[in-house]
Amino acid sequence: ILLAVFPSEQNMNEEDYTRMQTIVYEKCDLLIACERAGPGADGKYYTMRGIDMTSMGLIAPLHKMVEMIHKRNNDDDTDVKFIAIGGGGNELGM
Repeated sequence: ILLAVFPSEQNMNEEDYTRMQTIVYEKCDLLIACERAGPGADGKYYTMRGIDMTSMGLIAPLHKMVEMIHKRNNDDDTDVKFIAIGGGGNELGM
């Protein structure tokens, strides 16, 4: 089990994105998102009440890990699983 912490998207740097990519391509066979907000159609993250969390700097761009997993699964013919758990409809993967 690996637990990694990332800053908000506004504070992400190249090292953070490299670390994210290393986790997905070298250390991940399952990704679980539990009650984790995902981006809306406009790319911003919102609470169930429609409050923009992106502009407040509250959300790390973890959806990029899901995108990397989908790319890895397609390119490398791997089968990294992604499980999303949520209840409000604004969660990652919902």
